[in-house]
Amino acid sequence: MPYLCLVSHGQPSANPRLVRDAGILAEAGHNVRVVAAQLIPGLIAHDTSLTKVANWKYEPVSFSHRSNGTPSWNYIRARRRIAAALATVWPSEDLVSRAYGYANPELAVMAAKEPADVFIAYQHNSLPAAWWAANKHQARVALDAQDLLADCSTEPVKLARQIERRYLKHCHYISTMSTAAANRLQETNGLARTPIVLQNTSRIAERKGLASPSDRQPSREVSLYWFGQTIGVHSRADQVLNAMPLLKTPTRLTLRGKSDEAFISDLRNRASALGLSNQLQILPRAEPGQMVRLAAEHDILLGTQPGSDLFNQMALGNKVFTGMMAGLALALSDTIAHRELLAEAPGCGVLFPDGDVEGLASQLNHLLCDRRRIETMKLQAWSLAETRFNWEEESRTLLRTIDQLLSHSLVGGGLTNHD
Repeated sequence: MPYLCLVSHGQPSANPRLVRDAGILAEAGHNVRVVAAQLIPGLIAHDTSLTKVANWKYEPVSFSHRSNGTPSWNYIRARRRIAAALATVWPSEDLVSRAYGYANPELAVMAAKEPADVFIAYQHNSLPAAWWAANKHQARVALDAQDLLADCSTEPVKLARQIERRYLKHCHYISTMSTAAANRLQETNGLARTPIVLQNTSRIAERKGLASPSDRQPSREVSLYWFGQTIGVHSRADQVLNAMPLLKTPTRLTLRGKSDEAFISDLRNRASALGLSNQLQILPRAEPGQMVRLAAEHDILLGTQPGSDLFNQMALGNKVFTGMMAGLALALSDTIAHRELLAEAPGCGVLFPDGDVEGLASQLNHLLCDRRRIETMKLQAWSLAETRFNWEEESRTLLRTIDQLLSHSLVGGGLTNHD
């Protein structure tokens, strides 16, 4: 049985791509081991709930309990800061890896404890650890680049680029979330092969028992829905609230996730000033497996990617596909990746300009003035999620890539992105 080790700085409950890939690879008959840094104590209970029923093995590297032999959180935080300062003048492999990922040395040690045929890093910051472990066992290494971190102004861009230059040429495959992102990674890193696209789709099974949009009881007022790990400025909820007084039909805005208290306080004050307090609902974070069912309680999914950074322009998050699987119409910020998606999935939604409240209100009014149009979009999204935009279909690319890689391994061949 082939052995695969998935390596991540992000905990399972905060990394849906990691959990999704681990599950489908295990279902396909691979022995899957997930090694992840446990850096956020508040997520440990969620991790435990999620992984206790998983069909793969989970080995956390915890920094909250000194008894397990790992250094303390304060130590690895100081180590990262010192390494980042030194790496600006001496960008050695060790310094760059410690500067960009809190736990790379510990992740590498844990990952390398058992041999594997392929070590797969989830995000740039885990790539050094996966590469070290693969090197020790003379195995293959791969990367799931969920985000274009070298194009993100809030990231340490120089470090991200150094990671890409140092390791991407060694990766036997690279996956990412959109066609635009795949092309960007290839162009900026001179890769011989285009990274594979694995969109953040949901499983059809996640909507088991849900009624089709045509069989649901119509809501009295249209419900706009946004969810994420944290409810903050990236949700663009402030723009949506400012647009709501311009709408011709009463609407409700529901946000789900962990609250950024300062942002939520400002949001509530804004809603009160606009006379919209009863039309704003803040809900707590929920387990990943519940998200499709919870989304189905609403009408329009808000998919926001703030700003003009290529990081945001080429990103395609899981909330968009969750909304499709739940049978919601889509209202998406106008980005390169969202344009590509609606070209592939026509009739599911509309685009709105980020930062333009009147433009957002205009697009929403086109929908709100014709509830039948919303229902048609909901049905189209529901149908396309069943036939094309689901993980059962999307995962075929990952499984085929892994099978080809393992076949090459058995005969001693295979290509890297440097070939």
